[in-house]
Amino acid sequence: MDILRTPDGVADGLPDYPTERRDEEIPAGDGQALRVHLIDAGDPDAPVVVLLHGNPSWSCLWRRQIAALTAAGHRTVAPDLVGMGLSDKPSEMVDYTVARHVEWMRALLFDPLPDVIEAYRAPYPHPALTIGSRAFTQLLPTRPDNAMYAANHEAWKVLDHWTLAWLGDPQ
Repeated sequence: MDILRTPDGVADGLPDYPTERRDEEIPAGDGQALRVHLIDAGDPDAPVVVLLHGNPSWSCLWRRQIAALTAAGHRTVAPDLVGMGLSDKPSEMVDYTVARHVEWMRALLFDPLPDVIEAYRAPYPHPALTIGSRAFTQLLPTRPDNAMYAANHEAWKVLDHWTLAWLGDPQ
């Protein structure tokens, strides 16, 4: 696997982008290591909130939510997924699979941060309790054959012109 790396310092000085950030190395799965960028803000002993961005995005998406969550007393962890943001980027499309992304985030979040495991598992003490989160992904209107696709598309048109304040809005 050939690994591309975003130059250090490119995010320095971005408005509202947290300075409590670092890079961690995780196994790439082929004997190499990948550098994964993450924000880790707030009191290390506080309850943990993990924020995972979607595609195409990176941890900068969460900058205002991170400020609000840490101000409310939470430790906030927001990694850049491998291939996005300030994390390393394998250079070939075939390097990216769902299984690899799951393993990369598992290695980052669960190996070094046992408190994250505890926080994630807390509401799911029995596997049967994960049914809602497993079913929810099937409900997301991501394809035109989903009955809610048209309504979701119209909602995004409204949100494109949203002017009301929201959590983390500096206004």
